[in-house]
Amino acid sequence: MLNPIKSLLYRGNIAKLIKNTKGILQASDIDAYPFKQHIIVRKNAKITILKILRIKTPANLEVKDNTKILNFIQSMQRNNVPLAYIIALFPIEHNGENTSIISEILVMTWSTGKIDKLIEAIEKASSNIEKIKVSLNSLFPELEIEELKGKELAKTFLQFFLRDSCEGEQRLPSSQTAFIPIACLPSPSKSISEKHAEFTYTISTYRKLRSKSIFIGWAVRNGEKLYPIHIPLNNLVRHVLIMGMTGSGKSTTAKKIVEQLIRNNVNVLVLDWHNEYGDLIKSLGGLILSPGAENSNGINLFDATYAKSIEEHISLICDIFSETLEFTYPQSYMFLEILIRLYSRKRNPTLSDIVNEIYAFDTDSRLDNEIKQALLRRLLFLAKGQAKRVFESSQEYSIAQILGENTVIELGNFKDQRLRKMYAMMILKLLYDFFTSRGKSSHLRHVTILEEADNIVPRRSLNSPPSIGEKLISELR
Repeated sequence: MLNPIKSLLYRGNIAKLIKNTKGILQASDIDAYPFKQHIIVRKNAKITILKILRIKTPANLEVKDNTKILNFIQSMQRNNVPLAYIIALFPIEHNGENTSIISEILVMTWSTGKIDKLIEAIEKASSNIEKIKVSLNSLFPELEIEELKGKELAKTFLQFFLRDSCEGEQRLPSSQTAFIPIACLPSPSKSISEKHAEFTYTISTYRKLRSKSIFIGWAVRNGEKLYPIHIPLNNLVRHVLIMGMTGSGKSTTAKKIVEQLIRNNVNVLVLDWHNEYGDLIKSLGGLILSPGAENSNGINLFDATYAKSIEEHISLICDIFSETLEFTYPQSYMFLEILIRLYSRKRNPTLSDIVNEIYAFDTDSRLDNEIKQALLRRLLFLAKGQAKRVFESSQEYSIAQILGENTVIELGNFKDQRLRKMYAMMILKLLYDFFTSRGKSSHLRHVTILEEADNIVPRRSLNSPPSIGEKLISELR
């Protein structure tokens, strides 16, 4: 129980701003001008335009997940809107006890420029404050949002944003502030150094989420553990992208997520580009498949058992082969015709069946025969050596068996990069068939980890069409 105090203040990511602004206001060559809708701080030829919002939250406001908060943060980051904020908490007495707390949030944004660009700086600050209001009103309609003006603006700025401390102030550590609805907002502004920040994003420690979240590590500052980081399971229903420089810990983070998912009874499939997950999955009692290795178990990649539409199934296989093996348009068209003929007789063909069907395909002209021969030359490398072991394995797992366990498919055995890419996309296609046949689900039931995803979803310009891998992944959620 918190002791009755006059006010509780929480300052977030404003330490450097306070330090710099106080220094400015105390200098002899500085002027601060409170206007009706903003404050102008001037030093020599440089100006800063400041605007402040007051936000009041309902006493019963709860944040059940952090999606809205993340959306707000991302919106401000995309629009380059800088933020500083303070949260004031006022205990309310009921029957002699402090039973609830109403929080008041003060949000400040600003714009800097030169004195000869004063109008542009004011317009920019006004634009920033409008973006904040629109975003908050859209995501949190229950909040009361007021833009401070005149004396109230000047008083609030001097009282809260410039003072080192306030009478009765009590700083709340992150372990106690995790329940505050808006306390978890970090400043998107790059102008505020992280080493000066007094608070970092901790909504993932919200106690009501812990039973339905996975632990991925600790937030550390200056070698000291601050608080655990959790990801709510519901956040993984959508795609998750792990990015970083070489050696920064992308695979380590992914492995931690895999381990925690399995411990939370969520099945996992890893498409392991460099054979790095085998020991982890084995230690957790999972299944390891090594296509291309000697005496390895395989999967019938052409299986149409779970395809909702045989036409779509055939079209996707044709697209995967065409993109990976760089078929010309006439070659793609002939390959599609051959697949249609083959699947009309057999629902689970093998690569040998496809090659034999090409051999048996009648051509009426010299041009068609050249297209046929070109197709055979491109496909024959798949019918021998390591590729043959992949496509013609006698021991087979169904996609249902693979997804029913925690499985790693080691793609690092493939010597040919085209074969590795084709295999991964065919697996994604089988996943697409399986999950679309089961229908949508409101809860997380399976997670696929795709290492080195840029091999499947290559970089492209906005004007270029998406790759087959990108199309498949966009549907797998």
